[in-house]
Amino acid sequence: MGAIPVVRRSDPNSAVVEGLPVVIVDDWAQVRPDRMADEAARRDPSPDYSRLTLAYWQAQINVAMQAADPPVSHCVGVKPGGYDRGTNESQ
Repeated sequence: MGAIPVVRRSDPNSAVVEGLPVVIVDDWAQVRPDRMADEAARRDPSPDYSRLTLAYWQAQINVAMQAADPPVSHCVGVKPGGYDRGTNESQ
């Protein structure tokens, strides 16, 4: 589409958009035509959009749960087996 989203730096949002075609600024005064031209020139022609998928975040959560001490078998409020989208209830 040719557009590059511009967002203000904030935690945790800055980490979430890392690697995506997003310009992160500390102050809106940094949004200038020369900066946008530089950002467009440096833009990755094939960015990895996997962070925008549910599967990516499920994998991230699973890694964090297994790294916990002791490991966590399932999220609080979600029974093992996950979430049933058809009934909007955990299985």
